[in-house]
Amino acid sequence: MSRRAFTLVETLMALSLTAVLAAGCAMLVMEVTQAWSQREITPAFRRHVRGLGGFLEAAVAASAKDPAAARAGRFSVPPGMPAASPPALHLVLRNLGQSLPAPAGSNPDGEGWLLHEPDTGLVMLWRTDREKRLKDGELHRTVISPWCLGIDLLEYDVPRDRWRQISPGESDTARDTRSRVVIRLRRFGEAATLTLNLDPSPADAPAY
Repeated sequence: MSRRAFTLVETLMALSLTAVLAAGCAMLVMEVTQAWSQREITPAFRRHVRGLGGFLEAAVAASAKDPAAARAGRFSVPPGMPAASPPALHLVLRNLGQSLPAPAGSNPDGEGWLLHEPDTGLVMLWRTDREKRLKDGELHRTVISPWCLGIDLLEYDVPRDRWRQISPGESDTARDTRSRVVIRLRRFGEAATLTLNLDPSPADAPAY
């Protein structure tokens, strides 16, 4: 009794079905892996945004209470940088050892300048109060967020009842204006914004 062998057409159909099933399984594995990776990335990014926001809000609050910082103005060119450099947000920093790499075993106060570097992210140039008094060396440089896309400075236009974007050079501490800084962040598909109110906002100011 002779056995019937598979024909060429049947063999090709079987190989085609096997290839389709293998491709489907590979796509499923890739999607599951990507989904698990996204689950790990998203909470980490949100924690980073919350921590960064808390640190910067504390610095803005400390700056508002410091008379010397008020006299110096909200924005200034960091020491040691060319005079033509764009002004950066000048902040009073408390308890540096809790947030920035201050000298081991110390927790000093200091000051910093917040700026965005397109190829790096959000950068803080800073020094301790002791280094300021002694004029000791260059400013320290710390990247506090590699996912910053940019910084926008907004001023509240009362007659037009809206926020308008201005440059740091246009900011004037002496004027009775409301200002805020908006920091835009993105990591992969996740985006966030941090809003720092440099003055108490009026009740009727619209959200940006």
